Amino acid sequence: MAILYDGRPDSGAGIDDCRAVNSVPGYPSSIQIVDSPDGVGRMFRFEHFADYPDIYSDARVNRAMALEPNPDLRPPAERWYALDIYIPTVDDYRGVFPEHIRKVTLCQWHDSGWDDVLGRDVPLSITWLDNGAYLYIRSKSDSTFPPVASPQSWSEQELARYPAHNLRGRRVSMVMHVIWDYGPGGLCELWIDHYPVFSKIGPIGFSGPEGVYFMNGLDHIKRTVNADQVVIYNTGGVIGNETSSYYEMTGRYPYPTVAQRGALV
Repeated sequence: MAILYDGRPDSGAGIDDCRAVNSVPGYPSSIQIVDSPDGVGRMFRFEHFADYPDIYSDARVNRAMALEPNPDLRPPAERWYALDIYIPTVDDYRGVFPEHIRKVTLCQWHDSGWDDVLGRDVPLSITWLDNGAYLYIRSKSDSTFPPVASPQSWSEQELARYPAHNLRGRRVSMVMHVIWDYGPGGLCELWIDHYPVFSKIGPIGFSGPEGVYFMNGLDHIKRTVNADQVVIYNTGGVIGNETSSYYEMTGRYPYPTVAQRGALV
């Protein structure tokens, strides 16, 4: 079976893994299943309250998908990830996503940790940055397996900066194709709204025998002024393995790359 995990609201996936951290006592930071803002199906609604600005914050309300079904997962391991998000406008009656959100991680791939000495980190993430100027996609990797250094010391690499000024108030599709590997066989590809954003060949590693778990929602919310409510919606996510395809993950084909379009002429 190609689909390893279906976290969409209608799949029966629970929301008991909700984690709300650094929110205002008495206010309902929460995850709910609601009708999608665009009227197409159901989505998870993530809501976080706080009343203070943050220099760096662990403020979050997110869902962490289960670890890989295979407890003996080793690189190279090929995976597909699909997630639709809806970022409200600043005056959306269903819940706002303020202009002064300096930084918030929309989704990340968190490793399970090899042991208590090496610890854990985030080898891959997509972050809303600079008050929505762009999405920042970055990776971290070691060059050995098992890793010999703490993931916190792994080298960080910027993969892409995607303009985010037109992402509010509509459904945005994100598909990530990854071959987790510490060597030259690693691969990371991202599509947004079915258009290719980048393709990176090289090390994309993780720490831990169980691989990574896919987290999404609102994570590390960094506010520049006092704020209360932050809301975002997403579809929960789907994970596929090496036998999956873009079509299986999304129900459609992606737009061709520039090189592919040239080859079709």
